[in-house]
Amino acid sequence: MKRPLVIAAALGIAVFAMYAFMAARDVMFGDGLELVASAARNGVAHPPGYPLWIVLAHLAALVPIGPLAYRVNLTSSAFHAITVGLVYLAGYVLVRRHGPALFAALLLAVASPLFVTWSLQAEVFSLNDLFAAAMTLLCLLWLEDASRWRLIVPIAALFGLGLSNQQTLILLAPLPLWVAWCARHAIRSSKSAPQALGLAALLLLVGFCVPYVHTLLASQRLETWQLGEARTVSELVDVIARRAFGTMNLVSNPGLQGGSALERVAALVILGGWPYLAVGAGLTGLALRRRYSELVFAACIVAGPLLAFCIVANLNIAGDVSRGLFARFGLMPLIALAPFSACTVFLLDAFVRNQLLRRVVIGAALCGAFVPAALRLPALSLAAVHDPRTLTRDVFAALPPHAILLTTVAAAPPYFQTIENRRPDVTIVRYGFLSFPEYRNDLRRTIAVPAEVGSLAVPLERRDLLAQANPSRPFFVVGDRWIHAPGRLYEPLVDGVVSEMIPLHARTDLRSHYAHEAALQSRPGFGQVSAEFWKSNGFGALVRGFYATGFFFTGFDAKLVGDRKSARGWFERAGEYSSDPLIEQELQQLGSR
Repeated sequence: MKRPLVIAAALGIAVFAMYAFMAARDVMFGDGLELVASAARNGVAHPPGYPLWIVLAHLAALVPIGPLAYRVNLTSSAFHAITVGLVYLAGYVLVRRHGPALFAALLLAVASPLFVTWSLQAEVFSLNDLFAAAMTLLCLLWLEDASRWRLIVPIAALFGLGLSNQQTLILLAPLPLWVAWCARHAIRSSKSAPQALGLAALLLLVGFCVPYVHTLLASQRLETWQLGEARTVSELVDVIARRAFGTMNLVSNPGLQGGSALERVAALVILGGWPYLAVGAGLTGLALRRRYSELVFAACIVAGPLLAFCIVANLNIAGDVSRGLFARFGLMPLIALAPFSACTVFLLDAFVRNQLLRRVVIGAALCGAFVPAALRLPALSLAAVHDPRTLTRDVFAALPPHAILLTTVAAAPPYFQTIENRRPDVTIVRYGFLSFPEYRNDLRRTIAVPAEVGSLAVPLERRDLLAQANPSRPFFVVGDRWIHAPGRLYEPLVDGVVSEMIPLHARTDLRSHYAHEAALQSRPGFGQVSAEFWKSNGFGALVRGFYATGFFFTGFDAKLVGDRKSARGWFERAGEYSSDPLIEQELQQLGSR
């Protein structure tokens, strides 16, 4: 086994070097904003807490190489590089040939945009993938030889540690159970089986519980409330059970729930890319060899992390943002099934016996899989992506001193204020947290928060009540379109990507406001955010819609002050960011140049 280990190590180092070159130097949209902040402060993250990831990422954050975000992002590169090496070893166990095993590992490493993208930015899923790959390898080694049943001890230890990082790992539980069933006679005949099984159970429990000691300790140091904090054991149980979201819910917002399981399965397979096609061929090869125990093993992966998860998951993936968030859950079944790509060689053994023809087929397959992947890799690089920073810069540029900013945007402005001390004079209010009394109590240190804010069901009433309670401070909003809408008490004065909420029917100097918003949105670099799905984690279209709204209203104001030429320019710029029919309607009304 020495040579395969050397190859796996060399492969992992090479893949890590490639991912490190492509990795994001900055924070990205999504959970990464919160996770990088938690890692930097060695704090806590949203339920179920992810304490093991935070400890490891905090250690990475201490390494004095490059920007903070880059150091934490490299943890995903490292975890996934190790995963690729483990996939190679698992493929080798299945076929006992280096070439097919390398094919399976490299196909995962470069031909799956899903895997590549999440190798380049901070996420807990990359560590989960490492655990999934390690468990798959050990289970396949045990399945190969029933006398290796003592592998149940390290499998249980990995399982416990992995569950403290990502609870979806529970969906791989059928793998060791199936292998244990296949090895039942060897286990029964061993006198040391009870002790080994007891040790395995103990290590599973300890592996799961010990990382959560960090959550308890870190929570005691927090100066302000954070989602995921647990100062007592009962609060820790609530965090582990994800009570803030609903234990069996991916999201708590009813507006994001729904959709069909079939749509979710199809999305994960498509996003997974070429490896799934090779896995299908490999499973066919296993069937031809009548290796039914391995086929059942693969079926457990398909039935659990893929099918069962998609059935239980309650997320509607119709939009780019929800699809981007959901895509991460496709990583674990992809990794666990990836070694079976190596079994494609069994199809060649069965149907292509002529050596010359065999080489032609192999060459064609390699070119078909790897050439398009190699050509696409540069486009997946996140090294030059700074979209959350750009958005936050453009938001802060529009805010006067000591403003209040109500945001529905995922943690971008809070991250830069907390970690980089940008605009400490601004009070940032995260709309999604207003339902938590602990958060409202923290806010009361800096602004007035009426008690009714926690009980109001209508979002705009919450917003207006907050603005009304703080009349001496400018009140701005940023985020989803609904947060900018007129309410019973206030209406929006759009200014770039933000809106100032002003009392209904308040008088505004239109020419002065138009000059201000035009100057703001003409600044170098304003609005330079990517529209690509993989480079924005699905947030691209949403965020570009924020900018389109600002350009649209600037064009509308230009039209009102009689500057039709500038109005057309602003509407055209809005059209570059959004396909909203209102934009085209305004352009048609303005007529030709």
